[in-house]
Amino acid sequence: MAEALFELEQVLISRKEALTSEEAKLLNSWKQNAVRDFGIGATGASIATWLVTRRLNNLIRMNLTVGVGFYYGIRRFAKCLDSEVEQILSQHGTRLQTGLAEMYCNVSPNIFSVKLFMTTIEQTGQNQGGAFGISLRKILPLLI
Repeated sequence: MAEALFELEQVLISRKEALTSEEAKLLNSWKQNAVRDFGIGATGASIATWLVTRRLNNLIRMNLTVGVGFYYGIRRFAKCLDSEVEQILSQHGTRLQTGLAEMYCNVSPNIFSVKLFMTTIEQTGQNQGGAFGISLRKILPLLI
């Protein structure tokens, strides 16, 4: 999602039309929010892991603390980016929404094959979500 937001920012800045104050504020805030959420998640998970693993060797504690902190920080970062994209897509009729929708349509020009695949899966009842639990019902509205 970060790539889409970076590309959206570049597309809107390259246009000759000036951004409104709301659009500029939203484009500037998503980076700050994502970095803040990463820091909060990584710090909280690291502290909790360090406190829980008191009986382990310090080297193992350090490795676990860094790993869990990084993992949880990345999860919070990704959730923040997803919520920013959802916020942009929920704004009806704005240039941010149309720009993001155009980018998704350019990324996946074969919408018909995705719809056909989704219809087939729904008819057979085999929507398992794949290896990462991603449902096509969540992805398809973003592509249309």
